[in-house]
Amino acid sequence: MEFNFWPFKKRKFMASCGHETYRVGTVTHKGETRKLKIPIVNGKAQYCHKCIEEMTVICAWCKKPIFIGDFITLYSIESGFMPPFKSVIYSKNPLTMVGCERTHCADTRADYCGIWIPPGKVYKMMSAVEMGMASGSTVISNTSNGKIDSVILKSG
Repeated sequence: MEFNFWPFKKRKFMASCGHETYRVGTVTHKGETRKLKIPIVNGKAQYCHKCIEEMTVICAWCKKPIFIGDFITLYSIESGFMPPFKSVIYSKNPLTMVGCERTHCADTRADYCGIWIPPGKVYKMMSAVEMGMASGSTVISNTSNGKIDSVILKSG
């Protein structure tokens, strides 16, 4: 006998991309996998897991995947740099590339200055370094909860 009570039943949702999807699933790229929960609004999702997986790009520095929802860094580089396939140019003047949040690519977590969001673009926000430079104060930043929380400590 099988019980399919509502809280335990896996339910598919129709996504605006035209595919059916579950609320929770995985996306995989180059051997790395992430568990992803898709927001459901009025019984519909905007994208399915497969379409979100196709929005994955490559870090310009380490060539590892940047998934939807990952923090990103933006570093300017000198001309002559050959970006890897599927990496993203954020701006051309100066040439600025999208990098990942991994510790060997980001100088510090204070350099996190955005999030990779659907449909595959940068949601830019001020990094802790930019906040400190703009305010002339010390900034304490916390990214451990999946968001960038910053506190500006006024000097003087």
